[in-house]
Amino acid sequence: MNARGVYVHFPWCLSKCAYCDFPSRPFPSSASWPAYLDALIREIEARAQGAVETLYLGGGTPSMCPPSELARLFAALSAKVELLPSLEATLEANPATVSPDALADLRAVGFNRLSLGVQSTSDRYLQLLGRRHTAADAQTTLRGARGAGFANLSVDLIYGLPGQTFAEFQTDLRTLTAWEPEHISLYALSVEPGTLLETAVREGRMPAPDEDLAADMYLWAREFLAGRGFAQYELSNFSRPGRECRHNLGYWTGRDYFGFGAAAHSFLEGVRSWNIADPEAYQTEVNREGCALAGQEKLTGSRRVAEAAMLGLRLTAGLQPEDMRARFGTDWDLELRGKFEAVSRQGLISMNKDDIRLTPRGMLLSNVVFREMI
Repeated sequence: MNARGVYVHFPWCLSKCAYCDFPSRPFPSSASWPAYLDALIREIEARAQGAVETLYLGGGTPSMCPPSELARLFAALSAKVELLPSLEATLEANPATVSPDALADLRAVGFNRLSLGVQSTSDRYLQLLGRRHTAADAQTTLRGARGAGFANLSVDLIYGLPGQTFAEFQTDLRTLTAWEPEHISLYALSVEPGTLLETAVREGRMPAPDEDLAADMYLWAREFLAGRGFAQYELSNFSRPGRECRHNLGYWTGRDYFGFGAAAHSFLEGVRSWNIADPEAYQTEVNREGCALAGQEKLTGSRRVAEAAMLGLRLTAGLQPEDMRARFGTDWDLELRGKFEAVSRQGLISMNKDDIRLTPRGMLLSNVVFREMI
């Protein structure tokens, strides 16, 4: 069965975080969750089909949406596609937006995995990042989620913050693992153009992140988390056995997925498409046409192989030539052999007959490898 993933985008947040360049914006007084859900449901009814094994609601902050509206969405999707019994249904949540009652309602709707944007266990750095919750809020939300019946909890943590010391990061990660999540995503802070953080760094009001220190933090975190029972399965992701994010694994292994909502992307049978990003324009177009397509491109030949190689190398298991041959033919690596050899000579990847994978040094310089692939 060619089961797919489904991603649903929620474009609004409580406020824009200082580091964020995602397609999201503060929730305006003129916005309406029911109106947005109406548009989402209409798009689902027009486009969704087949069997679905993972569902992921991201944003933005989907946990701002009332559980009753999310129940409508879940029901509409259930009526249109086959949700497999093994469905992984993830909801991204900001600890400042969910109460114990809401967590119980979300579990009752059908969500069985919660991804919490903790980002830091220090109130000082949460304020620097522009987050609206405290460390105590995050811990309370994790406990509340566990009490509501969530047995699969993921947390995000950002490291390499301006002014952050190595010892402070160690405290962050030790605190986070003591809260006992099943999954941890670690992201080095990136100063993106147009963000509040970029402006502050450019104007000298905040120091730029120390990339060498961030690399040391990453290397220490890999060893520390391994010692705490978290296996690294992707560049930024660590989990307890069997708790890998199956939805994101679908992206990295080339599985088809639908994307619904403003700015959402889909990848179906080699065609990537994306929706109108503006939420109001998205709703208008869906209500008129049943969809809100902004553009699409078909990935063929060497480009599709190169992208598959780049995504596969993100995984600690690396690329399996046997799998790539099954997907793309015997000479799948014809145009990549020279590129593989070039980054291998730099010590960034290791190659043998069973797999091609990033070395520890390659993990630190993964962007060099990926640029070579593309």
